[in-house]
Amino acid sequence: MHAKEFVVGIRDNRLFAPLLLGLMGLRPAEVAGMRWSDIDFEADTLAVADTRTVIGNARVLEKDAKSEAGERTLPLPGPVKLALLGFKVLQEPERVAMGGYYTDSGYMFVDTLGQPMSTRQLREHAYSLMAQLGLRRVQLYDARHSCQEKVIFPPSR
Repeated sequence: MHAKEFVVGIRDNRLFAPLLLGLMGLRPAEVAGMRWSDIDFEADTLAVADTRTVIGNARVLEKDAKSEAGERTLPLPGPVKLALLGFKVLQEPERVAMGGYYTDSGYMFVDTLGQPMSTRQLREHAYSLMAQLGLRRVQLYDARHSCQEKVIFPPSR
């Protein structure tokens, strides 16, 4: 996949920020398990501590990161920080519009009703966008090396 073409092509998509996290190297279950409280916008870091997966399209499994090494604090590159801030701002009018129907789960990766989204939804959405852009279908996580080559996420200063 041409990661830069993908990032440019999806920049106006509602799920731009969660997709960028996948391109940074977070596993889909880590993106799904990310809570707003895991993101420190002042320190420009995000803590990867929990995962959230759906088993058999029915049962939700929430647990600690896959391994001890999986629990980590990562720097938050400027473009990803801006995307996350934009996503957080976008969720507020959704919450207001839905009133009592909105679920305030604390998760970052939620639908317009505040319901936490699944790893499957993230993957299927990414694949759909890749097809729309005429790009080869790859897992977001697999694109992490091309995204970390200073092209998309330049090193923090």
